[in-house]
Formats: sequence, structure tokens, C-alpha cells
Amino acid sequence: MKLLKQTSTAKGPRVTLDSASLTLSTSTSTAEAEEHPQEVREEEEDERHLPPQEHNLMYRRKGSLARLRWSRHIKERPAGVAISPWTSDIFVTGSDTCRVQVFDPSGRQVNSFGSRGHGDGEFLCPIGVAFSLVSQEVFITDKWKHCIHVFDTEGNFIRQLGRKGKGFGHFSAPEGITTDRHGNIYVADTCNHRVQVLDSDGVFLRELGVVSSQTLQDGRRYTKTEFNEPTGVAASMDGSRVYVADAGNHRIKVFDGSSGERVLMFGSRGRNKGQFETPECLAVDPEGFMLVGDSGNGRVQVFRPDGTFIRYLGTRVNTRGEFGWVSGMALSRSLDVVVTDFKNNLVAVF
Repeated sequence: MKLLKQTSTAKGPRVTLDSASLTLSTSTSTAEAEEHPQEVREEEEDERHLPPQEHNLMYRRKGSLARLRWSRHIKERPAGVAISPWTSDIFVTGSDTCRVQVFDPSGRQVNSFGSRGHGDGEFLCPIGVAFSLVSQEVFITDKWKHCIHVFDTEGNFIRQLGRKGKGFGHFSAPEGITTDRHGNIYVADTCNHRVQVLDSDGVFLRELGVVSSQTLQDGRRYTKTEFNEPTGVAASMDGSRVYVADAGNHRIKVFDGSSGERVLMFGSRGRNKGQFETPECLAVDPEGFMLVGDSGNGRVQVFRPDGTFIRYLGTRVNTRGEFGWVSGMALSRSLDVVVTDFKNNLVAVF
């Protein structure tokens, strides 16, 4: 799936059509124009299973700046973004208007659902989006209702998972969410400083990042964790690896999905390669390449499975990038990178 339509000259400015807002933008970099061939790959092409070296080259060939921006219909502080595995439609949560917008791959809005309120299926602050291949359901985290809303693929409310609390299956300001092919649900339980893993029915399985815990006689539970407000989470399709954006610690951490042991950690606070300023979200491709929303630095960083830096998206150098705040990220079947920008009210595609 290619989420853009563009024309470019062999030499001189590259012209890009924003199919949502019907505006044109140009890039004067001939080298960058040559990185983006004019032909549009067919939707059925699936490049997720290319060899690792091909993934590396694909990310290197992407332009430094976004090729497509949708802004006309994005007026509500977009937070999370995810791509439907059934239709390739793009789901974007709006934290201000408390609704979810659904766009087709060309940027045309095809659905929206949700509203502000305390009732069933109503939001206070929708953030993360994920899909279950097992149950064909849509999961939306609600930061200020401290729960997960479950909808069918048309946006009809089904049920709610969790409530505010520190216990198993309870949440405090959850943000990121993802699933694996078995239907397990991974939730960045942000203000409880942990990641919770639930089965497809929402039943608690285990937690990640908890170093020690104690339950008092009155039922209150105290925990010590290695996280400081984790906000983003991703998982391999088989659930063998879980990836966490530990925003408050400005790091990325990778865990064994079975044992819960941390197997990789990288990053520190800063603006250089491999450094972050409050990384809020991340996406992982099938080969384990990681794309990190370096939110406070206004850019995306791309890493190999071992955590070594490949490149930036949104900037060319160690400076602040083009984004106001990277709030969500998703990968299409053909490894297009879809980014939501909370402060600039837009969706960008690389």
C-alpha cells in the first residue's frame, strides 16, 4: 500500500499532492526526489517479509521529510494511529474531540465514532488503537477513564476492559496498546509504571517492568518498577518480544515475551543519534527493526533489531525535526511509516 500520489521532475523541485487537503508542496532536493520513484506499488504488495538487509536499505531510501501530509480533516489533536489489518483503513484517535476518525488509504474519511462522556463507548481522552485478529475487535485506550474500550470494526461499542486502580487488570492513565496474533493485548499502563499483558478476553496474564511488589492487608498494592511512565508498546506477532517506549527515562526497552526478562535497552536523554526526549511511541516491523517517535525532539529515529541507529525521519541532522510532537506511529503492509503529530494537527507519511 502506498499512501501517496506524487509527481516529480527528474531535476528540480519535487511536487507532492496532498489528496486530503488538495494542496501541493514542493521539495527542492533533487537527490531526495530521486529516492521516491513515481510508480505506485499495488496494495497487494507486501514487503514486510523482505530479508533484513532489504529492510535496512528500504529505510535508508526513504526521504528525510514527509511525502504526504493530511491536515484538512485533522483538527483535534491526533494521538494514536493504527492501520486496519482487514481494510488498510487508518484509525486516528482525537484526544480533544474524543472521537476516532477512520480514513481510507487515499486520505478520504470513511467513518468516525465516539464522543465525549462517561457512558458506554464514550471517551474522556482516547489515545492508543489496536486490532485483534482473533476476535476482529478494535481496542482504544482511554487515558482519563483509565480503561480500554472495545468496539467492532464498524465502531459499535461492545464492552469495556479495566477500571482505575493498581491491581491486576486495572489501569492508571493507559496510553499505548498493541496485540499479537494470538489475541493477547499489551497495554502501557503509564501511571502505574508498568506494561500489562491480557488475554483476548481481557483477563490479566502478567506484567512487565515490575521489580518487586507488596500487597498490604487492606488490599493496597505497592510496586517498584524499572519504568518511568511508559507510553508506547509494540510486540512481535508471535509475542516473543515486547518493545516499550519508557518515555520518562528517555529509553527503549525490549523484553522476552515469555519470561518477562529485559533483553535489550538503549537510549538516553539528548538530541544526538540514539538519544531521545520523551519518546512517546514506537512501531516494530516483522524483522524487528524499530521506529521510535522521538516526540520531544520532533522526529522519528530508525534502529536495527540490535538497537544500532540507522537514520532519522523528519530531519536530516541532530536538530529538532519537522514535527511538533510525535504522538502515534504505524507501519503499513508495504512499510510506509504513518506518523501523527499532536501539536501540528496532522498525519504524515514517509
